[in-house]
Amino acid sequence: MESSDGGSSIPFIKARPLADTEGMAEYRMRFFSLVFSYLMIVLVAPARAADVDVMNILDDSTLRASIAATWFSEPLARVLARRAEIRVLPSGERVQVRVEKGPAEFMVILAREKEGAFPVHAQGSWVLYRRISDGAPTRVRIFPRSDPYMYVQLRSEAGGRAVLDAVAYGGYLVRSVMLPVEFPKVLEMPLERILAYAGDAFPRRYFEPHVQDYADARSLSAAVRGRLGELVYADDAAIDEAGINVPIADRPAMGYGDKIGLNCSGFAKWVVDGILRPLTGRRLSIDALKKPPLERGSSFSEPFDADRDPYFGLDWTRNLAASAGSVLRGARGADPAEYEVRSSPIVSLRVSGGDGGTSST
Repeated sequence: MESSDGGSSIPFIKARPLADTEGMAEYRMRFFSLVFSYLMIVLVAPARAADVDVMNILDDSTLRASIAATWFSEPLARVLARRAEIRVLPSGERVQVRVEKGPAEFMVILAREKEGAFPVHAQGSWVLYRRISDGAPTRVRIFPRSDPYMYVQLRSEAGGRAVLDAVAYGGYLVRSVMLPVEFPKVLEMPLERILAYAGDAFPRRYFEPHVQDYADARSLSAAVRGRLGELVYADDAAIDEAGINVPIADRPAMGYGDKIGLNCSGFAKWVVDGILRPLTGRRLSIDALKKPPLERGSSFSEPFDADRDPYFGLDWTRNLAASAGSVLRGARGADPAEYEVRSSPIVSLRVSGGDGGTSST
């Protein structure tokens, strides 16, 4: 069936040339990260403009010191019996102190006020985790941004020294940065002093984004969000180059009523087509997107290539990135390697080595 997109499209991202080496690396990843973090862009609330730089978060260490002998130290039963309290910082900012119980730990929460509520992830909020079994403090989470998926975590290593983790969306930006202070002392210490102890190891730039740099991302996410009502999830479905809603595998076309049926791969293609079609006058070919643009796999995975196609997603996203790059940047943007993340502390890509073995990139 003909897609119901009516020929409309998603505004394309204007390329801005960057001269410096670091900027060029960011530019290379810019389009890739915009398109392939679309779920994060679409589903995460975008309005955090009221946040301030980390160094300007109002200090609450005096409040923490004032409740250390009670909320931080009393037995579980006594802490759980406490009602939530509203405390006022010297700056006038209000903080709610409350407790929540989990399966193995209970949490003492100092939640900053945000838009009349006290969410645990409001910028500057602070959470102490204590074990239910003995009440001992195990870790602290601090939210430098109003984002539940980005936080600084303080833990105690063997010997009682405090270590710092910085976490973003389930991954460690840094992990186990040793601080020159014992863990109990950080419970009453200003945040800026803690981060000063971490020094350059703290990835401050991830917690202090320049919102104006993401104007294109906001434009893209708004355009995508405005058209989500046209879509319905459909297994193995995409829009082909002729505008027909078809299975990605070689099977007959299927109908989805007045909706566009897409799976995750089809959705990514739909976004890229919406950006590129106003410039090229056509959609991308499904068959071309399925072809491996670069070497991948290993002797271990080769037996599964034909029937399992384990690298389908990698081939697909590489081709989407290269197709977009060639349109937006010309021939120099057509190489999929331009958009690769070749160094990651979390994952690695195994590729065939010259000796028949494998190497990690």
